[in-house]
Amino acid sequence: MVADVHQIIHKGGIFMYPGTIDKPGGKLRLLFEAGPMGFLALKAGGGASNGRMSILDMEPSSMDQRVPVYIGGPSELSILEEEMSKGV
Repeated sequence: MVADVHQIIHKGGIFMYPGTIDKPGGKLRLLFEAGPMGFLALKAGGGASNGRMSILDMEPSSMDQRVPVYIGGPSELSILEEEMSKGV
């Protein structure tokens, strides 16, 4: 994940680790994986989303809460969240 996010910060694009049929809530832990990488992406000029909102705005419901993760530039995340809201 670190290498992928590093490349996205330098070359553009979006890192996606969405929920799946088996794990609709995602696989990456909010407090230990998604949140810290989202913070670094934000400081580098990008952001992180769960497909609906910024990961950094989420209130954890448990220590082991898992979330879908999308990391990229602000314009890419805006397009992603718009499309996700349509049910695509």
